[in-house]
Amino acid sequence: MFKKKYKVLNSRKHPRLNVSYLVKYEIKGHGEQPHITNIKDISKGGLRFLAHEPLPHNGMIKVNILVPPLERVLEANAQIVRVRRGKVGVLYYVAVSFLEMSQDDQEVIQQLVENVSKTGNADITINQAEVVVRRTK
Repeated sequence: MFKKKYKVLNSRKHPRLNVSYLVKYEIKGHGEQPHITNIKDISKGGLRFLAHEPLPHNGMIKVNILVPPLERVLEANAQIVRVRRGKVGVLYYVAVSFLEMSQDDQEVIQQLVENVSKTGNADITINQAEVVVRRTK
């Protein structure tokens, strides 16, 4: 039969990076215990992670992202922009957009994405001395 050949353009505002870091999230206003799960990808503007239950579309959550190469936790308030059920049906893919994040944390994510795109190695990404110098300003 006929096969369509077309190129998919990346229309995202910020480049994203596929990683398997951990994220701790809690839904604001629900008073539940925080959940810990895996990130699928991250960018300066947001992230996508796995969840065991559907989260409320447009809901507000607080996320803490563990970045193992830096031994650092990045914190942000985010809004849920998309929730999709996985193929297996027991997991959901949740995409969030960062609303509030420190400038330092935004720069760390941006530098992480840039360095990995150059080196292809998500384990050794940022010179820790550069981050320490930047944070002292």
